Amino acid sequence: YLVEKGYSVLVYDFRNHGSSGTGTCEWVTWGPEEHKDVLAAIDFVSNHADYQDSNIGLLSICMGAASSTYAFGIENGLAENDQIKAMVAIQPLRYPDFISSLGLDNFIGRRVTKLNNERTLMDLNEVSFMKDVRAINVPTMLVQ
Repeated sequence: YLVEKGYSVLVYDFRNHGSSGTGTCEWVTWGPEEHKDVLAAIDFVSNHADYQDSNIGLLSICMGAASSTYAFGIENGLAENDQIKAMVAIQPLRYPDFISSLGLDNFIGRRVTKLNNERTLMDLNEVSFMKDVRAINVPTMLVQ
């Protein structure tokens, strides 16, 4: 629909998802690693001859919203890119909230989390994009 209305759209798979390859960590990290893909997508568009002067809007869903938020909060991140004009963040979700929403905050969920922490070399219950929310400097629609 957006393309039919004249908008340019870039859709991509995060690392370790769909047709994308494995990232520096071969497991999903819920944003701490995936924010690199957001930055790469924006870099691609910002440096493409046809789009280098275009306004950019982000549509980020679930882990994508968390990843985009991480990307705003890092040094030389999205907050410093003047082309980004808006973001729609649909249901940004932290890993522990996801596990809880599935009803897995029990013995099985704790075992899964322990395994995921070992795989990713980070405590997925502790890492959070929340500290980076204040770095978002564009109009943002949050849908929960």
